[in-house]
Amino acid sequence: MVTCTDGSSENASTSRTSQTPVEQSSTDNRSSPDIPEVNTPGISTPEVNTPEINTPEVNVPEVNIPNVNLPTINFPEITVPEVVVQQGDNTTIYTLAADVLFDFDKDAIRPDAEVALQQISGSIAQRFLNSAIQINGHTDSIGTDAYNLDLSQRRAESVKQWFASNGGIFFPVA
Repeated sequence: MVTCTDGSSENASTSRTSQTPVEQSSTDNRSSPDIPEVNTPGISTPEVNTPEINTPEVNVPEVNIPNVNLPTINFPEITVPEVVVQQGDNTTIYTLAADVLFDFDKDAIRPDAEVALQQISGSIAQRFLNSAIQINGHTDSIGTDAYNLDLSQRRAESVKQWFASNGGIFFPVA
């Protein structure tokens, strides 16, 4: 049976049912096959005891991430379409998707991401050379939280090292 709900504004609760009739014969000429009964003397089915599994209750604390919508802006030195620049009063964010920078499950920067990183590092050097810089790495949700945290930290470190080695942007030692 297929049921569709009528979404018209006149009567949203009306439903239509479409039924396709199936012809059935009053006499069934099919016969069931003869299946011989198997006698297996001396063979018994063993009893299987499966242990009870108790799964612990997991309490995940609520994380409150402030909803900050910074407007997207255009810097003329940023021409790679995958680079998004957002700016507020005291913050500028350069965003480049992880799949542009890294292969799946890797922390080595892809060679084809270097043009974007060159533009970002050039923009930072031109506009924010003496400003505090924070690099965040991200992953997908595949894998454990601990694994993804480690991968995101390694990815952020790869970008930091790239900026220092290739972009002329150095970070203070903490």
